[in-house]
Amino acid sequence: MRKFLKVRSKKYFLCFIFFFGVAASAISYKNNLQAKDMAALNHAQVKYPSQNNNNENLSIEAEVDVDRLDVDLGEIFSVNSKDSRYHCEARFIKSVNSRQSTNNNEIEFYCRDLEQAIHLNFSRAIKKFNADSSKSDIALYKGMLVDLTQKSFVDVNGKMSPLHSLPEFNNGSVRFFARMKNGTYIKFTDGYELDDEECPHTSLVDENNVYYGSVAFDSYAGLFNDELYLNNSGGLYKSAKLESFSHCKMLQTEEINHNGDWVYGGFPYLNSYFIGGSHSPAPLYKIPENDSAHETEDLDEYGPNISEYYSYLVHQDKLLIGTYPSGDVAIVDSDGSVQLDQTLFPARKNDYTKVSSETLSVNSENEIIPNPALKQTKYVHYRELQSLASSYGFLFGGMYPWGEVIAIDELRNTRSTSRVFSHPKRTTQKTPYIKEAQIQLDNFWKGSFDSDSELASLRLSHMSAIEEELPREYGLFPDAWGQRVSQIVVTNGQICVSTGSMGDSRFIPEVHTHLTKEKFDEYGRVLCTALDRQILANVPRAGKLKLNFQLNPDSLSIIVNGTEVRNISSSNVAILDAFNKGGDLKTKRSLLDLTSGKKISIAVNFPIKKESQTKN
Repeated sequence: MRKFLKVRSKKYFLCFIFFFGVAASAISYKNNLQAKDMAALNHAQVKYPSQNNNNENLSIEAEVDVDRLDVDLGEIFSVNSKDSRYHCEARFIKSVNSRQSTNNNEIEFYCRDLEQAIHLNFSRAIKKFNADSSKSDIALYKGMLVDLTQKSFVDVNGKMSPLHSLPEFNNGSVRFFARMKNGTYIKFTDGYELDDEECPHTSLVDENNVYYGSVAFDSYAGLFNDELYLNNSGGLYKSAKLESFSHCKMLQTEEINHNGDWVYGGFPYLNSYFIGGSHSPAPLYKIPENDSAHETEDLDEYGPNISEYYSYLVHQDKLLIGTYPSGDVAIVDSDGSVQLDQTLFPARKNDYTKVSSETLSVNSENEIIPNPALKQTKYVHYRELQSLASSYGFLFGGMYPWGEVIAIDELRNTRSTSRVFSHPKRTTQKTPYIKEAQIQLDNFWKGSFDSDSELASLRLSHMSAIEEELPREYGLFPDAWGQRVSQIVVTNGQICVSTGSMGDSRFIPEVHTHLTKEKFDEYGRVLCTALDRQILANVPRAGKLKLNFQLNPDSLSIIVNGTEVRNISSSNVAILDAFNKGGDLKTKRSLLDLTSGKKISIAVNFPIKKESQTKN
């Protein structure tokens, strides 16, 4: 990756230039500056204009060679005013929540007043497109917020439309989508028709309706290095590099691990692809690029058993993975070590808690006693960190089963919790309405309903296998009304979260007597909160990008390759006045040479001054 950075502000001009390639041998800079230490830039040339410069904006320019868009590209720069009150930052945004690629290296640019507290209010609801559904499933596609369960999208102007009105989504039902290395979006589509031939199972089709084969899988993990990872019949499989086909064809895959069950997504990090397995304890697979070898990490020693890994985000150069049932964060560090963090999203006092079975033992008289082999009691919660996102100086986490969004403001060192459901009152029960759901299930087996209802035939069809789980659409299981926050998506000018029930159950008034239609409608909503002075721009393809981030007196804008792609109105005079007195530019890029795996980090921190000066 190569970068060129330049900062201009009212009555001054800063120009800082550097190029670097991700080769392990050397990093070269324009003007023949050489870096002796690849971990930091020790030499810079800074030039400033005369006092009569009348430039009225803060402008940061960068040239970036983006080799691929399927890996996390991270921060571009941050700049603080000299008095440390104002902070502006630009970065690429990428995350995976509940198997969906929620953000796909869009560019975020924002400026904040750090003396002003941010009050997040997830009250701006996007109307449910399917009134009978109790689940939403959102991600950002070419700058548009797409809901794959509600089958709708919201365009850049805020208008909602049916998903099939987009040409890319009018052939089959899309379950997931991701980006290939060159930036092309590829979809996983059920019921795809190719030249009047119905392709079997799930088809891989790109945004231009180019077909890449079909595949059958129980659980999808992700796409990395243009290779598909999935779970099928208890094993973890990987495909060859994707290539297009002119006719329906099953994609060839190879098993890379047989001891697997469900997988819930994966994420690129450290020149490898990390995939979380399931069972207890669940393995964490590390699959090096261009290598079929794999490693597993057992995190059981760090706390309660991990049964699932559910959300993925690179944050501050570390890979964060949300877990179940503790709701804690598994952290993969830059040296490859793994630990379980219980402080970022700690359990609350009124969270459901029980003693872990391994803490207990049975003596010779069949009495249950504490396990003498353990030094301390282990407790088990019932929480799932289903979603993770980083934006606007915040780290966000979406927590099941009480539908909560935890927001950590890392610029002000504060945190808040927003519940995105108004009902029921939070208790220490395992899930909302668990008692009511159990009673409704018991009544179902007793036949407590009209004989001519659809539930009568459902009961008769399951009487021979009464232990079999009923179809989840009926909401007849104890955890049916657990409250999900499956995705957190960074969009232009706002953060949006998806909500849902445990199994996308529909509302049946004669059965779900604890709910009203109004309460049911809270399941499956998409809720957003506005972000002041924040914009987001889509990166269409890999390649050279000339980026210009501008904070003007009355607007904020992103210019890509000479074209303004995002602009919002905003009053910024006070911020510009503060930057006119000086500031600090910081760039921190942690990248990987994908051939050698060597880490390269560059950090720059120097003040902006009005007077002409050269620093060597």
